[in-house]
Amino acid sequence: VYLPADGKSFEELRHECLQRGVLFEDPDFPAADDSLNGRGPR
Repeated sequence: VYLPADGKSFEELRHECLQRGVLFEDPDFPAADDSLNGRGPR
């Protein structure tokens, strides 16, 4: 079982983000074009 973000479960991460009013950002898979298609900007 893969536990991202320092071993926290999805439920823990979700609760923490909801409490803080922020969106979760995965440091291992950033929300960037090159992460999605591997080619970088066009």
